Amino acid sequence: MAYENFSSSIIPSLATANAWTEEEEKSGGSTGELGLKVPEIVDIDERAHYSLVTVIRELDVPTFPLHVFDANLIGHPETYAGRGSSYIVTRSLMVARNDFENLPPTYGQGASVVLKRVLPRRSLHQQSPYRQDLAQFRAVISDLRVLQHPPIRKLQTIIDLIGISWSKEVDSTVMPILVMQCAKYGSLADFQAGSPVMDGPTKARLSLDVAQGLLALHSCRIIHGDVKSENILLDYAPNREQVQGLIAKVSDFGGALLDVSEDTEFSNGIGGTVPWMAPEASTKLRGFSAVQKTDVYSFGMLLWRIFVDDFRGMQSSRHILAQVSRQGGILLAALQSISALDIEYYRPVISQILTRCLQNDPMHRESSLQPVVKLLGGAEVFEFTAQPMQPIEFFTAPYASPFQVTNVIGCFNDRHANISDLEQEHGAQHLMRHADFGPHPSGPELDAAFQVFLCSTFGFGVARDEQQALEYLVKAARGGLVKAQAILYGWLQSTPREIVARASLPDENVVINWLRNAAYLGSHIASRDLREVTGKDSSDYLDTIEKRKREMSGVGQPFIVEQEEFATDKVDLDDIPRLRKYIQDLGVPVDELLINSAEETLLHYVSTVGATHAVALLLQEFGANPNVLDEDSTTPLLCACRAGHLEVAEQLVASGANPSTANLIGETPLHWLISFRDDEVEAAASLLLLDNPNASSFLTTCTTQQVDYTEHDLQWHPTGTPLHWAIEGDYGVVVRTLLKHGANALYQEPISVLTSLGLAARHGSPYLVEMLLTSVARDQAMNYGLESFCNIVLEAIRGENLYVRKVRHGKALFKSEIQTLSYLVQYMQKTYGCTTWPDSVPSPLLSAIKYVKRFGNTDLVHWLLENNIGSFEDREDDRSALHIALENDDHETFDLLLQLGADSQLRYTDPLGVNDLSLLHYLAISAPKGINGQRDNSFFVRRIVAAGVDLEHKDSNGLTALTLSLINFERTLVIRLLECGASIHAVDSMGYSVLGVLIKHRAILGVKFLLQECAMKLVDYYIINSELGQTTLQLAEECLSSGNEDEGNILDQLLLSVLKKPNN
Repeated sequence: MAYENFSSSIIPSLATANAWTEEEEKSGGSTGELGLKVPEIVDIDERAHYSLVTVIRELDVPTFPLHVFDANLIGHPETYAGRGSSYIVTRSLMVARNDFENLPPTYGQGASVVLKRVLPRRSLHQQSPYRQDLAQFRAVISDLRVLQHPPIRKLQTIIDLIGISWSKEVDSTVMPILVMQCAKYGSLADFQAGSPVMDGPTKARLSLDVAQGLLALHSCRIIHGDVKSENILLDYAPNREQVQGLIAKVSDFGGALLDVSEDTEFSNGIGGTVPWMAPEASTKLRGFSAVQKTDVYSFGMLLWRIFVDDFRGMQSSRHILAQVSRQGGILLAALQSISALDIEYYRPVISQILTRCLQNDPMHRESSLQPVVKLLGGAEVFEFTAQPMQPIEFFTAPYASPFQVTNVIGCFNDRHANISDLEQEHGAQHLMRHADFGPHPSGPELDAAFQVFLCSTFGFGVARDEQQALEYLVKAARGGLVKAQAILYGWLQSTPREIVARASLPDENVVINWLRNAAYLGSHIASRDLREVTGKDSSDYLDTIEKRKREMSGVGQPFIVEQEEFATDKVDLDDIPRLRKYIQDLGVPVDELLINSAEETLLHYVSTVGATHAVALLLQEFGANPNVLDEDSTTPLLCACRAGHLEVAEQLVASGANPSTANLIGETPLHWLISFRDDEVEAAASLLLLDNPNASSFLTTCTTQQVDYTEHDLQWHPTGTPLHWAIEGDYGVVVRTLLKHGANALYQEPISVLTSLGLAARHGSPYLVEMLLTSVARDQAMNYGLESFCNIVLEAIRGENLYVRKVRHGKALFKSEIQTLSYLVQYMQKTYGCTTWPDSVPSPLLSAIKYVKRFGNTDLVHWLLENNIGSFEDREDDRSALHIALENDDHETFDLLLQLGADSQLRYTDPLGVNDLSLLHYLAISAPKGINGQRDNSFFVRRIVAAGVDLEHKDSNGLTALTLSLINFERTLVIRLLECGASIHAVDSMGYSVLGVLIKHRAILGVKFLLQECAMKLVDYYIINSELGQTTLQLAEECLSSGNEDEGNILDQLLLSVLKKPNN
C-alpha cells in the first residue's frame, strides 16, 4: 500500500470526500450513471481519523510514507525505547527522504529518529473501543498542536516534531506514528540513573533549559501537565562544552492542556504523576492561572531531582514522598537535602527557587516561572514572543459533520456511560440546527439530518419519535445522502402504516431508484433489499451489481469481490463447478481477486472458512500462490491456523506454503496451535515444525503488539512466543506439544522481558509450572542464573492468579498459588543449592504482604514464613513487614505477623534521614488516609501499644508520635493516642514544647486543636529553652516577621490571629 497520501489510500471515504469539486458541492452531489445525485460523505466511524487529518492539514505537518524508515529496525528489540498509555516508542533510521519544504535539512538519509507509534485498541478492559481510540488520537492531536505552534517550533528547549507517518494494524485500523527528533542521551531520568554525576553548572543550565521551555509554553497558554524527569530529554549541543555538551528538551505533550481560559473548569482536577504532581492537581481547579501553578510545582520537584543525585526517595519510596507532599512537608524535605549538598555557589539560588515553587498551598506558590528563569541567569539570553494558539475547527473539512451521534455514544445501550443527558440534549439541538437546510444542502447538513433521524429513533437527546425520525430520513435521502437512500426502503417496510401515511414521501419508483443507486455504490443493505424487491436472479439486480464490479476494477487495479456474495447461491463454495465457472468468467488472475480493502485474496477467505474443496481448486487448477500476502503480510496458512482448519493447513503446506512467515506484528501459524482441537495439536505442530529448517527461530518468534482475540478466551494476548500464547490461554496440550518440539521455557520475550515460566508463575498455574520446570535442563537453569529465577518466584507471589479470579470467590484459599510456589522453591533449592534468599532480590515476604490484601487472605504470608522464604528482618526502603502491612491498612496480616513473632520495636529511618521512628511514628507520617482524608486507626494504635511500643518514644528530632500526628493533623490518630495516654507536654531535642513545634511548622490545625479542644493556655506554656526564653506568642511573631512579605503568608496571619485571641 502507498502511504504517501493518507487521505486517499488509507481511508477511502476521505479520498472521495476530498475529490469533490466546488461545483459539485454547490449542487449537492455528483450525478452517477443512473442519473441520480450521489454525494459522498465521510463514514461515521472515522471521526477520530478525520479530526486528526484536519489538524495535519491545518498545521501543515510533513507526512512520511512508512518505507522512509528502516523496516528491519522498527520494532527490533535493540531499538525498543519504552511505552506509555498511548504510545510505544522505538528508534529507527531514515533510509529515504521526501522533499518537504518545511523539513529541516538535518533529517536526511541516515538520520536517527524516534517513532512514537500509537497503540491500537486491543484491550478487553476498555469498555468502549471508540473512547479509547479517541483518547489516543487526542494525545496525538495535542502533540501536533503544541509542536507545530510557530513560536514553539523555534525553541531549542522543546523536542522537534519531524513529521507523521501511518501504520496499518492487524484489524485494518490505521494508526498514526509521530516521527520525532532523537535525543542522543535519552531521558533525564535514565541519564541520572546511569551516568556520572553532573557538575553544578551543568545542572543549573539544564534547569534553565526546562524553565525556559515551560515558560514559553505558558506564554502561549499551554499547560504541560506532566513535568517529570522521564519527560525531559537530553541531547548533544556542540556549543555547550562548558556544560558537558548537554541541552535539555521538554517532551511528551499528549496530556497537555490547551485552549485553557480563566473560565475553564476541571471538576476532577488535571491529574499527573505521583509524586511530581502538585497537591491540588487531583482536586477541582478553575482558570489558567490556577492550573499554571501545578506546572510550577512540578518544576520545583524536577529542580530538586536534578540537584540531588542520590535520590532514593523519588524512585523506590514514591509512596512515602507522596504522603509527605500531601502533608505539606515537601519544601522542608527539599531544603534539608539541598543544604547538605556541596554546591556552595548555587545553594542560595536553588533554595530560593524551591521555596517559591514547592509551597503546598498554591496561594503562596510562585504564579509564573519568569522569576525562576531570572534567578537561574537566563533573563538576558531568553527572548520569546508569545502567540496564542489558534483554535482548530476539527470538523470543518468537506462533509465532516461537527457532531457524530454514533461515535459519541458508541453503543446506544450504554450511552449514559459516555455522555450525560444534558450533553445529549445539546448535541441533538446542534444537529437539528444543521439539519435545517435549503434547496442545495451541503454534506454536513445532510449528515446532520441523518443523525437527527438516529437521535429520534433511539431517544438520544430528544424523545423517541418515529414520525420525526422518518421525516428526517426522507429529508436526508431527498438531499442525496447515500446511506439514507440505502435504508429508506427497508425502514418504510418496518414502520407502522399510520406513520408512513402521515409522512411526505417520494414516489415508490424514486425510492427504488435510490435503492438501486445505493446498491451500485456498494451498500450491502441496499443490495439485500434490491434482491427482495426485484428478485435475486432478475436482470435489474444482476446488471447493477455486475456494472459496479466492472467499474470498480479499473485498469491495472485489483478486482474487488464482496465477501458477502460468497454466501449466496450465486457462488457456493461447495459447488465447485459453479465456482470454477464464476472465476473463469471474471477473467482475473486468482491472486488478484481481493475480497476486501485489507487486500485479502480469495485464497485467504476460503482458507479462513475451511472450504477444503475450494482451496484445492484454487491451488491445483488456478495455480494460486500459497504464500500470497494481504496488506498485513498475513498468509492463507496463518488464516487457516487461526481458524483451526488442519486439513486446509495440510493442503497449503503440501503446495509450498512457508510455515515460518510472520505478519507485520509477528504472528505466525505456530502461535495459533491454540485454535486446534486437542487431538489435532500434535499433527498441526508436526506439520509446521518438522522438516522446517527455521524451526528453532520459529519457536521464538514474538508478536510485537498485544492482540485481542476474544473468541479464544484470552484475557490479554501477550507480546511473545507461541509458548507465551499457549500459557496465557491455559492450553496445557499445546504447552506440552511445544516443549516436546524444543520450546524454551526460559526464553525472555524482548518487550516485557517475561519468560514463559514467569508467565505461568504469574497466573498461579501449578500444572503448567511443573510441566515447564521438567523441560528445563540443569545447564539452562544455571545459565539463566539464581537471581533471575528468584524473580520468577516473585511473579508467582505478586501475579494475578487467573484460576482464583475466574473460578473462586470471596476468601479463596491460595492452593493453586501455593502449589506453584512449592514447585518453584523446590526446584530452586535442588538446582541452585541455595538455602537463603539472595539479598539482591526483593524480599518474597514483603512482596506477598504488598499484594495479598487485594485477595483478602493471609495464607500466602503464613506459608512463606513457615517455609523460611523471607524473614521478619527483611527490609525494603528500611520498611519491615509490619510497616508495609500497616501502610496497606491490612489488619489481618498485621495481626498475623505479631502473632508469629514480628518485632514491634523495630525502628525506621525515613528517606529524608529522620531515624529512630517507631511504628506509631510511621503510622503518623506514612499510613494512607481513608475516606475524607481520615481513617480510624484504633486497631493499629491498640495493637502497637499492646505490643509494648512506648507512646513517649522520640525520634531523632525529639518528636513523639503524638507531635507528628498534630503536625500532619491526623485527627483520628491524635484522639486515639490521647485516649491511650500520650502526653501533650513533651519537649523536642531543641527544647520546644509541643505547641512551639506546631508553631514552627505553621501547623495551624494542630495549634487550634490544642488551644480549643485540649484547653491549652498560651500563658501557661513557655518555650523550655534557657537561651531563648521565648513564649509561644513571641515565637509566632518571629516566624511571621521572618517570612517573605511579598508572598503574603496568609497561613501565618491566620495562625497569629488564633494565638492572639483574648482567652489565650
